[in-house]
Amino acid sequence: MGGYSKNLIFEKAQPEHRHLIDRLMVVAFTPYVQKLHHIDAVGGPYPWLLSEINRGNVYICSEGNDIKGVVMIQHQDTDLSIDYLAVDPNHQNEGIGSWLLDQVTYMARKMNIKTIRLNTAEMMGGLLRFYCRHGFEETHKALPAHKGDTHIRVYMTKIL
Repeated sequence: MGGYSKNLIFEKAQPEHRHLIDRLMVVAFTPYVQKLHHIDAVGGPYPWLLSEINRGNVYICSEGNDIKGVVMIQHQDTDLSIDYLAVDPNHQNEGIGSWLLDQVTYMARKMNIKTIRLNTAEMMGGLLRFYCRHGFEETHKALPAHKGDTHIRVYMTKIL
């Protein structure tokens, strides 16, 4: 894993970022979706993206005009869930995903959040190891709530 640039900015996404974020998520998630479905599936579409940006739930990692990563969160009481975390494939293995998790953790602590939650497919061993390295622990396994596929998800939490 390479070191990330010191010039990264973490900020709330704006409506004008929507198309760049959508494109980033498609290229970042297509390999994941293809692994889940074993076909030539494509990540996306994300018709809810603009409304989540407008709600203030989407954050970007940028350097200049280049959006390198995105994270979508949901906040409820003392919990925060990470619904999506994506890094542009051209910038993977540069520490961007770790940097995004650090930024979310810092933000959560400032908000007096006690628990960060997320889930990923059980078959994605690399992602499971990544989240464990960042302090997340498995709580349980189950089918996804959306019932869009039959792949077991690993639900994880990080206690702050």
